[in-house]
Amino acid sequence: MKNKKELVEQILKKYQTNIFNIDHVFINPKNTDKLIVFFAGAVNKYIMLSWFFDCIDYSMLFLKDSTFNCYTNGNYKYIVEHYMNMFNHTAFVGLSMGGIGALLLQENYNISGLLSVDAYPTGSVTDEQVQVSLNKDKNSDCCFCIMSSNDAEDIVRQKQIVKLLRSKKKPLFFEQSDKEYHLGFIPSRLSILNFVNFAIQRHKIIQASSSDSDKHKSNYLHESELWE
Repeated sequence: MKNKKELVEQILKKYQTNIFNIDHVFINPKNTDKLIVFFAGAVNKYIMLSWFFDCIDYSMLFLKDSTFNCYTNGNYKYIVEHYMNMFNHTAFVGLSMGGIGALLLQENYNISGLLSVDAYPTGSVTDEQVQVSLNKDKNSDCCFCIMSSNDAEDIVRQKQIVKLLRSKKKPLFFEQSDKEYHLGFIPSRLSILNFVNFAIQRHKIIQASSSDSDKHKSNYLHESELWE
């Protein structure tokens, strides 16, 4: 049985690739229309490779930003879009800096869900930039899960994000752990998959309801007949 280091090295050897001048890991078990994108924090390595490499229900894209600038390099937008175009439903998962990267990038897409743990801006990115991005309100269907440690700075930042999302009437969950330090609590593989599955199922229902509603309306000439 391989240890974790050997397992990660094997995963990287088999699945790591480069497009748009961005190193990344893409694992595609086939027969799925669902993608999870993982955004690492301010570390020059991928997160959760050994947790999810054998997941058969989702395809997975693992990203890291070695410049520690919250994935603001435009090539990250292109690479996410490149893979998202292969799937019907996508969810983002980000830790610390990766949470900020996920929050910034989500404005470009109609993703199903976003899970962020202790989102923390690094490099040239500021809290104000994140707030401006979230205020653009281009993704009305995304369900958010915002998680925070009990660290004073984390609490203030995550609650600001939650307040802004709620002001935009975004569906969201907020969870605060009792850990007193940044990234003191990381959700389990099962917790992450449960949220992603919920967000995607919710998104499917919204899409189906919207389609049915449009079909229903098209069958009537007069608006007064819609509810008869």
